[in-house]
Amino acid sequence: MLERIELPEGSSWALLAEPETWILVLDGHAAIGLAAVSIGQAIFVGGGRASIEVGANGLTALIAYPASRPDRFPVAAALRAIDQTSFSPSLPTVAKLTGLAEART
Repeated sequence: MLERIELPEGSSWALLAEPETWILVLDGHAAIGLAAVSIGQAIFVGGGRASIEVGANGLTALIAYPASRPDRFPVAAALRAIDQTSFSPSLPTVAKLTGLAEART
């Protein structure tokens, strides 16, 4: 699956990634895990939880992951906004999903 997301400037997110997830930055910049990424850069997230700290210009990115089941939720369902003090998987806020496409391999 290939999805486009837009995250607002200065926001903090937790991504509950598939075992193999790639993020390609289209616009803006962010710290994803321990890596700083900006326009044109890609990062591999090997599954589990990864933090995303969005920079001053926001972040537009493509997120690619294998679709193991056709009924799988979009990655926006695995992205959760976090506050500065704690993370709660029950938070209702999700990233804005701006596009969805399926890539055949």
